Amino acid sequence: MAEIKKMFVFLTVFLLGVCVFVVDTYAATYKAASASYSDVSAAVFAADSGDTVVVPTGTATWDSPLIITKGLTLMGEGVGNTVITSNITNQNSGMIAYVPANPNLNESFQISGFTLDCDLKSNGILFSNPSTTINNKVRIDHNRIIDPGGENAGRAIVIWGTVYGVIDNNTIENQSNKAIDSYGRNSSSWSNLARDFGSINNIYYEDNTFTAKGCASSCGHGGRYVARYNSYSGYTGNATPALDAHGNQPAGYSTMVVEVYGNVFDFGGLYGGQLLDHRGGQAMVFNNNVINTGQSTYSVKIREEYDDTTVPAANPYLMHVTNSYYWNNRKNTSTLITAYIAQDTFGYKIPNDPPVLVEDRDFWDENPSFDGTSGVGVGLYADMPATCTTGVGYWTTDKGGNWNIINGTTNDGCLYKCTATNTWTLYYTPYPYPHPLRAETKASPPETPQNLKIVK
Repeated sequence: MAEIKKMFVFLTVFLLGVCVFVVDTYAATYKAASASYSDVSAAVFAADSGDTVVVPTGTATWDSPLIITKGLTLMGEGVGNTVITSNITNQNSGMIAYVPANPNLNESFQISGFTLDCDLKSNGILFSNPSTTINNKVRIDHNRIIDPGGENAGRAIVIWGTVYGVIDNNTIENQSNKAIDSYGRNSSSWSNLARDFGSINNIYYEDNTFTAKGCASSCGHGGRYVARYNSYSGYTGNATPALDAHGNQPAGYSTMVVEVYGNVFDFGGLYGGQLLDHRGGQAMVFNNNVINTGQSTYSVKIREEYDDTTVPAANPYLMHVTNSYYWNNRKNTSTLITAYIAQDTFGYKIPNDPPVLVEDRDFWDENPSFDGTSGVGVGLYADMPATCTTGVGYWTTDKGGNWNIINGTTNDGCLYKCTATNTWTLYYTPYPYPHPLRAETKASPPETPQNLKIVK
């Protein structure tokens, strides 16, 4: 009996200790005394990884970028309430920058609830991870970012390196160059990162509203992105292009992977152009719709830049457009938007250097009369041809599982690829939508935060 009592006491003390440990390590919420740079930076300095820093309602002008090195949540009181204006003279700086001190921790990081007025002086948000250690728990949501950078520099959001996650429910307005850029780390990215579709290790732009004066998104240097279910409008001329994927250039290595689907591009009644200028790497481009009341034409533009073996010097990688598929892109939901090859555009490619891009070898476009020999087919799984030529694709509208959670259906499509003669293999299913990080993090400050600390 004495031994039982001793065991009971031991377990009680142990359990109490566990409870005390959990309470003591509960993430704290720090509230800056004002929206001023000094007050916000003081709150960020006081917070630990996993904490939340709330920036109160108010307006402020910042002369310096707020650089954050630990994983936390930086949360304003909502668009139009917490308003920060840039007076940062370096066009390539971010008003807010996340540069993790220890990327190996892969900490969660979130920016939400701000109006960021870049005032044509700087980038809005800058992420930088110089290592090849993947950080895939980043979220930027429910912000308004306006007037980023200058005429030839500045973005609403810039990503350097392996920073992945989701950018959702933001409004990005009046960018004069590009809204979002996602860059890798050149040879480090190509040497250490996988080139796979439908992966958690990507940066997802979803459910954002872009008012575009130029190209909305691009990537290169070993970068990647997924643009899905966004709205693009406000064009004052032809889109050349709406989205971009760099090839290899003297400035750096090619894009690795791009996925573009479910977006709506409103070009009004006058303008045409390209949905995507695809210059390098792999792409899946499908189910996009262009709204236009006129006769303007649209396309997916495909082109080679420098020969892979010449730029960068001693490059060992296959970086030209390859393993890419385009289907069900429409004007006004009906007219098919096709892909075409434009060689040597802007004089980037050394004339006559191989490889010359070839349809049904490097890329496959939708074929309305698909019979399994060329292009991409779209239809029910039961209608997929029994015979196929290696490389062709078939998007089945009734397979693929419930990756698209919003519409409530059980099957939302997946791509089968002919991996050998007459052999169909399930090849691509999009990553779950909405991105799982949208369910795991808060989109507004807690009404009654625990461990609230006012920082002055």
